[in-house]
Amino acid sequence: MKIRELRELLGTMQDQEAEITIAELTDILDDFPSIKSAGMKFSDGMKFNTEGRLRMVRKSDGLYVVGEGMLIPVKDEEEAKQIIKGG
Repeated sequence: MKIRELRELLGTMQDQEAEITIAELTDILDDFPSIKSAGMKFSDGMKFNTEGRLRMVRKSDGLYVVGEGMLIPVKDEEEAKQIIKGG
């Protein structure tokens, strides 16, 4: 899977408010080892440390679950808690 295909898939899922399990997301991210890294820095200066346990992080542009080498944007605290809990 190419990054463009991943973006299209995630865009479609967001449009449909589709749910994805942690296992499914992990399978997708396994195809992109550069995404699963210890930290991420974006061109707008936003930084994320993805090391350690899963946790909820609020940034100026939204809410995320970060940890275990992953960065997952979420729509609200309920979704973040579900991801952290593993369901």
